[in-house]
Amino acid sequence: SAQEILSTLEALKKENPKYLENAKDEESLKDAIKKNLEYEKTRSAREKRRMNILDSISKELKITLPEILLLSEVEKMAYELKSSLKDMGLEWEKYLEHIKKSEEELRTGWRGDAERRVKFGLILREIAMKENLIPQDELLDKKTDEILRGLDEVERKKTSRDSLKEHLFGRLQNEMV
Repeated sequence: SAQEILSTLEALKKENPKYLENAKDEESLKDAIKKNLEYEKTRSAREKRRMNILDSISKELKITLPEILLLSEVEKMAYELKSSLKDMGLEWEKYLEHIKKSEEELRTGWRGDAERRVKFGLILREIAMKENLIPQDELLDKKTDEILRGLDEVERKKTSRDSLKEHLFGRLQNEMV
């Protein structure tokens, strides 16, 4: 909406008042903000639809998940949160103090989400296998290179190209599904 565009524009002006030099820049920025907001709304609606479909399928899934899969997913969730906090410059211990929970309490609370994520992963893999959905090597290489170029030199040296490519394979395959 026009109000969303204006409020985003005002926030950008506050962050960096010298950013806009003239009215032409402001109009270009408004157009860019509008396109970005439309893209985000479309992406969000598509993601919500995907989650609803996966939820419906998973409710029909009558399996008992091995404990090791759940523990592995909880561990992955902890790693993702810790990495996200580190990227924002926040310390894990301070975060736990702020939310007034122990790491064990967090992990216990994540079990339901972990079960859901594991089921979703199994559903997506099964559909990918049945439909023979395999990302093309050229696209995998291109996306891998893009990510590696976006990392600083230290991070690039720590990142395994093969592990990154494997991760991207899963993400792209899920997108195809």
